[in-house]
Amino acid sequence: MSLQGVPALPVVSKPVAKLTVDAQKTTLQLVAEFFTLAQVAQELKKQYNITISTAGLSHFTQKKKAEIDHIRQNWLARLADEPLANKRKRVTMLTNLYNDMEVLFSGADDDRTRIQASKRMSEILEQVRNELEGTRIQVSGSILHTMDDSALIEEAEEVLRLRAIDADWQELPDPDKEKT
Repeated sequence: MSLQGVPALPVVSKPVAKLTVDAQKTTLQLVAEFFTLAQVAQELKKQYNITISTAGLSHFTQKKKAEIDHIRQNWLARLADEPLANKRKRVTMLTNLYNDMEVLFSGADDDRTRIQASKRMSEILEQVRNELEGTRIQVSGSILHTMDDSALIEEAEEVLRLRAIDADWQELPDPDKEKT
């Protein structure tokens, strides 16, 4: 049986969810705070029971780029005032904690208090080192790089991407050549 002469049915795309005003505000805020579109879609599903594709979110956010930039600038300004978001302030706070533990250690009458204080001092020193030096990773046996967490994640993603590309280009083994 032939279908010649029968008009083709129009392709109907799945409708994009309509975002409520609150969902729009949430979307703009999350994108401004550097959440991925997949994370935004998950949050919209969780908070508002709205299912929307990342393509739909991309279209929406492209139209709202100026608003996102404005929200992002305000968010970054508020973030700069947040003590824990500033490395120097975090190190100062850790230094103050270390000094408090040092006073506790030197004034302790019992070994248990001194041991607890010294353990805490050691933990604080490690945290300060992490703040100042980043995370150390070993690459190719003996080469050491110092990276912060975001750079480490980006590097890992790049390695995985390159491995996937490499795997796609590898030829399958020839079964006849293996026998000889």
